[in-house]
Amino acid sequence: CKIYMMEKIVFLVVLFVITVNAQEKTPDGPLPALPPEISQLGASATGSAPCRIVDKIIPHGEEWTHPEKCVNFFCYDGKIINVDYCDELKSTGPNCIIVPIRPNLDYPYCCPKVVCD
Repeated sequence: CKIYMMEKIVFLVVLFVITVNAQEKTPDGPLPALPPEISQLGASATGSAPCRIVDKIIPHGEEWTHPEKCVNFFCYDGKIINVDYCDELKSTGPNCIIVPIRPNLDYPYCCPKVVCD
């Protein structure tokens, strides 16, 4: 569980850095390099190219929730332009537990939650 949480944190930090770097670049500047699990398909002449994340292809204008990480990606013309992920939770009391990610649900319903007695 500890290793899974570290992998999730590393994944989210990489996505955050890419997003910040992309926002700081001028339109004429180079695009940031994407991590290996995220790649772009070629842009289309119609402006509606799909995106690829690992082995999943997301159609232009649609979003997809990664089932194991509960991270939501939005695709626009071959680029991931929005990434949403769950907040980090901490137990708030002695009778509280954190219910883990529910992979059968879409974002944000798959996010972990604090449940108290």
